Amino acid sequence: MGEWTEFTVHLDTAQKCSKLQEKEFISGSARHNHQKLQDSSWGELSLTDFLLPDALLSDGTVLSAPYRIDLDVVDYFDRHLDQMHKVENIYKATDVSKFHIHPDDVSHV
Repeated sequence: MGEWTEFTVHLDTAQKCSKLQEKEFISGSARHNHQKLQDSSWGELSLTDFLLPDALLSDGTVLSAPYRIDLDVVDYFDRHLDQMHKVENIYKATDVSKFHIHPDDVSHV
């Protein structure tokens, strides 16, 4: 693979986005996890191979990842709650549909 894969283009774009506060931890973890996926087959990998954020459950419980990103997820959630709420409202207000072709509508050549 060349240097300019879809992954590197998207990661480069994220790093250049001045409004993306998460770029500090996205870059390192994304590069690490991407390299793991390139170097191994899926069957050889486990969660301990990936650099992951902790999980914040709805009851406030924090589940720490085995190989974790140094990020306080409770503090992060509290600081970004307003933004997350706005995004959720936009999502809920959007009429989302998927285009599907019914099997009977397919013409055979």
